[in-house]
Amino acid sequence: MIERDTHDVPVLEVAGEVDLRVAPELGERLSHQLSSSTSPVVVLDLQAVTFLGVAGLSVLITAHRRARLQHTSLRIVANTATVCRSLKVAAQHQPLEVYPKLTAAAAV
Repeated sequence: MIERDTHDVPVLEVAGEVDLRVAPELGERLSHQLSSSTSPVVVLDLQAVTFLGVAGLSVLITAHRRARLQHTSLRIVANTATVCRSLKVAAQHQPLEVYPKLTAAAAV
């Protein structure tokens, strides 16, 4: 996982599989980004993710709810069929902000 800023918006970039093994670290990183950011937007870049399991989806839903309570927009960048399919399932329970490109997600 790589943390960086794009146009003063914090971006957490994730690659590989987001499964039961990786989900706790992702949750910690997202929690840190949300609590330490002064930006109204935090971006989670999943473009390089090859698998997004139930544990990862649970982390995203929890982080999205936390972001809303903090009046922050958690924006997810995803453009692969595998990840988009998983996000569509999650969206049935919790609407998520999903963008196909990082530039669109990072726009404030």
